Amino acid sequence: MTMIHINARAIIERHTATGTEIVLQTRSRAHEGVKQLELPGGRIEPYESLFHALRREVREETGLDVESIQ
Repeated sequence: MTMIHINARAIIERHTATGTEIVLQTRSRAHEGVKQLELPGGRIEPYESLFHALRREVREETGLDVESIQ
């Protein structure tokens, strides 16, 4: 049987005096010897809404608390 996992990713903007910054993270793929840039996020659990999953994943991966989702 094929398992399907649904992921949510966040584009996080931080506005500063010098402009807008976008939060990215690196993911190491040791078996490939490569680091990749990616948006924070992850798997949506069966009991979660999209918004709850985004808030949880962003907090887990970046330590940031989401103030608003658009």
